[in-house]
Amino acid sequence: MHGRMILSFCQAGIVHNVVGPFKVKLKDIMSAPIITIDADKSVDEAMAILNKYKINRLPVVHDSSIIGIVTTGIIMSNVSIEKHAETEF
Repeated sequence: MHGRMILSFCQAGIVHNVVGPFKVKLKDIMSAPIITIDADKSVDEAMAILNKYKINRLPVVHDSSIIGIVTTGIIMSNVSIEKHAETEF
């Protein structure tokens, strides 16, 4: 776990746990601990973490700061584009 993010919450957590507007605190439905990946790690390493923890979003950190989020969809889209480009040559 890296960075300064102190909480994370997921769409499913909100849908399943919120009874009414503003009645539930984010700290009660957030995901913890926060799982992150360093920006210099590979796509394969990111996919391994996403699969291991069964998560769809992974905060990317550099120098202990969150600089972005990678998702399974983003990775799959880029892998698909890369594979397509390889088959064109």
